[in-house]
Amino acid sequence: MTDHKEVRRTLVVATRRLGTLVADPSPAAPVAEAALEAMEGLERILLAHFHAEEGEAGFFEELLRAAPQLSRDVDELRHQHPVLAERIHSIVEGSRWAGLSDSAWRKVSVEFDRFVEEFTLHENTEDRLVAEGLMTDEGGLG
Repeated sequence: MTDHKEVRRTLVVATRRLGTLVADPSPAAPVAEAALEAMEGLERILLAHFHAEEGEAGFFEELLRAAPQLSRDVDELRHQHPVLAERIHSIVEGSRWAGLSDSAWRKVSVEFDRFVEEFTLHENTEDRLVAEGLMTDEGGLG
């Protein structure tokens, strides 16, 4: 299973590579290729991460076993996965078509920034649920 550290590390790499690309008004092909590779890598990591969280022995099932009262919150997180997956896929597709176009990469960057905000909120919600569910007397670990 991909852990949160790996996801965040990959997100940081993608953010840096995209930032380097967008900061250059005339990006070179290797810089654009590195940004595209980072976006593709992030998509792969996220899809594996989402799949692992939703699996039978995944994060969501573990959380629900410990704190069944959080089922609505967990369902909401589950519903966010396909939305987030579609957003990162759209960003990857935009990256594939951007080539060396500064304006196209700027558009990708804006979409990516929005994605990062949404994904960060999603991960923060997961962290909060862990604190509420797994670290309380009701959840069995506290």
